[in-house]
Amino acid sequence: MAAGQPGTLLIPAVLDAHMPLLKYAFYFEDYTPVVIGEREGIAETGLRYVHDRICYPGLLMAGQIIKALQSGDYKVEQTAVLGPQFLGGCLNGAFPSVLKRALEDAGFQDIEVLSLDGAGKSRALPISTEMFLRAVAAFFYGDLLMLLRNQTAPYEKQEGLTEMLTAYWVQVLSQDLRWGALSETDMERRFLEIAADYARLELTGQKRQKVGITGELYVKYCRMGNRELEKSLQKMGCEYYINGITWYILYFMEGRSAFLKNDSFHQLYRHILRLQKKLVQALREQGFCCLDAYDVFRNNAAEYMGIKNNAGDGWLMGAEFINLAKAGYRAIICGQPSGCPVSAVCGKGLYASLHRKLSEVQYVSLDYDAEQDCLSVEKRIQAFLAGCR
Repeated sequence: MAAGQPGTLLIPAVLDAHMPLLKYAFYFEDYTPVVIGEREGIAETGLRYVHDRICYPGLLMAGQIIKALQSGDYKVEQTAVLGPQFLGGCLNGAFPSVLKRALEDAGFQDIEVLSLDGAGKSRALPISTEMFLRAVAAFFYGDLLMLLRNQTAPYEKQEGLTEMLTAYWVQVLSQDLRWGALSETDMERRFLEIAADYARLELTGQKRQKVGITGELYVKYCRMGNRELEKSLQKMGCEYYINGITWYILYFMEGRSAFLKNDSFHQLYRHILRLQKKLVQALREQGFCCLDAYDVFRNNAAEYMGIKNNAGDGWLMGAEFINLAKAGYRAIICGQPSGCPVSAVCGKGLYASLHRKLSEVQYVSLDYDAEQDCLSVEKRIQAFLAGCR
């Protein structure tokens, strides 16, 4: 990239509800962040340029980035890409190195890859305190909007109002993230204001089948990874609950706390937990469902399972299953991607055991890979939900 010219930082779509806000964490002197939109054929492109044993999320992210660069929409000489990493024993911890090789094979050898830790041929992100605070706020606001939207959109009297309200708050919060204050007090005020705004929407009051969703992070939060699961459930007339990513963040931090004897790290953990308790309170005060804050959430899980395995999504997947059951969800969809041994063992290997302890809950375990089509997945979900009524 030419000196003095801010470039474009391409970010693959990993978290549908969070990326419109999270991108503001990556504004810095060298680059302007752009979240890549959906593109046809990303699985095929990924298969062409990465090893066929890479996990399904890695394959899709690599394919999406390469397709974006091939589109001609970006000046290659002024573009870098972000290589997301799902840390803690996940195979995608090495994704930036895999991505760099794929880019070289696709003819983009001069494209710089940025990552959290600067591993392999990637460059470490220049993370500042301001950038970190923006990211934390974006994760919380993304959680809040996702939880509110999913509980109002299925019941709205006037179709489309929920999406309009969500778009409005994304715009307002975008300004907060770029220019506004992000203190605990500021964020608590926003939590209350936003939850009250959604509570004013006129709803039908009709009953819908309630479905909980758990599983591996990418499959849970990205529609490309789960074959448009949310859209399928909307067509089937369901209300669905996907837990927020801030629970994953606290789970990840707690799993590393024994190795990090750092006061700043523990202060950050407590800061995030306090914010999460305020988020939960704001939602519940307005009559919305929200799983317990992380400390209670973890203790709920410990009654039914061990909570020692924190590789990848680890015990968190089972904990979501348990907490969804405690919240009254009797139909749970569990998703895991191909090529992910952690989710296969920690998630899929645990669900049957939990079902024996929570026999009132029905579940279906869905494996996602590059060779599936949306229709086959949708038919399996329809059969599952029909059996849960």
